[in-house]
Amino acid sequence: KKQQISVVYDRDLVGEIWPARPSVPKAKAWELDIKYAGRSRSDKLKSLWQDVQEAGADCHILTSLDDLAWLLNIRGGDVECCPVVLGFLLMDKSGVHLYTDEEKFSPALRRSLEKDGISFRPYLEVFADVNQIAAGSRVLVDPNKVSYAIVKNIPVNVQLLEAPNPTEHPKGVKTQAEQENERLA
Repeated sequence: KKQQISVVYDRDLVGEIWPARPSVPKAKAWELDIKYAGRSRSDKLKSLWQDVQEAGADCHILTSLDDLAWLLNIRGGDVECCPVVLGFLLMDKSGVHLYTDEEKFSPALRRSLEKDGISFRPYLEVFADVNQIAAGSRVLVDPNKVSYAIVKNIPVNVQLLEAPNPTEHPKGVKTQAEQENERLA
């Protein structure tokens, strides 16, 4: 006998049964200086956009927090024992959109990110914005890292290109500065 099973992805079921659930962390974000990062944020963004286009995509959704931290040269305290900031990133022809709590970023850091073409969007707006991706678009996602809810919000007339995040390889190739900092650590 076949069972009719569906996955609910558009409701916070855990929040409904956990009344004293802790709020989303509010730890401040900070910029990782280039002397530690080894590459500028703008250089990484240009390389990523080139990789996205070479993969045949015109949009990329980045959901893994470590890739986000590496790409944007930012760190935070949203996850205990891991210096990351909660967020999502959507990159397309119109620019780079960071979905996070903007209040975590100092005015100076916000200006620095905006100077590199990054616009801030409210954290949960990612689902509505993904749902508005234009018909016929080709969206690159890492199937091992993207959330089910994000994938389900991508319109059916948008082509999904599944591949590892293009940030994985360059993140693993350490710059001279990163190698030196690891020796000093």
